[in-house]
Amino acid sequence: WSNKIPNCNKNYKKKLIESIIIIILFKKKLKFFTIMTRSMVGLVNKSPKGTEMKNSLVALLPVCLALLQPLTTACGSAAQGSDSSKNVISADSTQKKNLVQTLQGDARFSTLVAAVQAADLVDVLSGKDNFTVFAPSNKAFEALPEGTLDSLLQPENKEQLKSILLYHVAAGGLKASEVLKKSNLSTALGQPVSIDAAKAKINGAGIVKTDIIASNGVIHELDAVLLPPSEPSSSADASVVENKDSIVGAKSLTATLAAEPRFSILVAAVQAAGLADTLAGSTEFTVFAPSNKAFEALPAGTVETLLKPENKEQLKAILLYHVAAGSFKATDVLAKNSIATAQGQSVMVDASAIKINNSGIVKTDIVASNGIIHEIDAVLLPPSQMAEKESGCEK
Repeated sequence: WSNKIPNCNKNYKKKLIESIIIIILFKKKLKFFTIMTRSMVGLVNKSPKGTEMKNSLVALLPVCLALLQPLTTACGSAAQGSDSSKNVISADSTQKKNLVQTLQGDARFSTLVAAVQAADLVDVLSGKDNFTVFAPSNKAFEALPEGTLDSLLQPENKEQLKSILLYHVAAGGLKASEVLKKSNLSTALGQPVSIDAAKAKINGAGIVKTDIIASNGVIHELDAVLLPPSEPSSSADASVVENKDSIVGAKSLTATLAAEPRFSILVAAVQAAGLADTLAGSTEFTVFAPSNKAFEALPAGTVETLLKPENKEQLKAILLYHVAAGSFKATDVLAKNSIATAQGQSVMVDASAIKINNSGIVKTDIVASNGIIHEIDAVLLPPSQMAEKESGCEK
């Protein structure tokens, strides 16, 4: 090109080539035109024969642009490609699934999703507010006592189910590192869960998988269902829960059991065994209380036989096997492997299955003035009684 320009010496040739190289280094067309114009005008103004050079350059300008067009297109495409890839990443980040969608997309949470739907919590966990969800797996729900899940999913038990699920939800999107820094964490139910960082457990449930990220929070998989403490039945009982040092107005263990129709058989047994005063005194106990259904599941005639005066000592031994010294909330119970009973032998605790021996814990932390009651779905039989029962079955 420079050879076609009259009186274009080596210096001008060099500057012209440098100008073209500068143009090639820029990607956008506007910069091409600006730099090209400035470079060439500078050459023309410095040339002794500026007019001739100007005419020549004007004539050559279309040729230059035509030659540079492929480079411009390539650079533009590269720039656009780079920008579009950034946009794709951004789009992915904005298209993350919410908590409910994330749970729905994972087969091991299908039972939890069904429960969330039954409790009408889908909109809450799909909204803009951030939450941390401690999500029990299907196996965790299967470990509940037989029939428990089916019962909770019934429309008439919607509020109870909702309470249990909200006990698995905390405000804010907390990753595992943040959760394990705390000793306890307030839940959407209003009652806190305890955190054992050393064992990576929430209450007695093990944390199996952490930091499953959703658009509006974080999910941590648990291997057991968290059961909330029972709600106090009166304002007086509420003050007991809020202030552990104050037990004014709370009923004793015996009175608390007597006030619940589902424990009527247990109360009759406690009276027949002469233990009513013991459980109504100032000494604190933890009572694993079989419901009426639990007693009714025993072989026909067993309860009637045990309630006879001549079998008082045998009945007393069985009942004391349901009592432990001290007042243990569910979190304390599930943190142990076994608990010594007032009968002298220990019961085994399975935190993952939420069981005492083979009996499922149905309801926890029923607070009394002198202890705590945990409802169970089967009568606990001391090892000696179990041996007799098995021997009787063989006969």
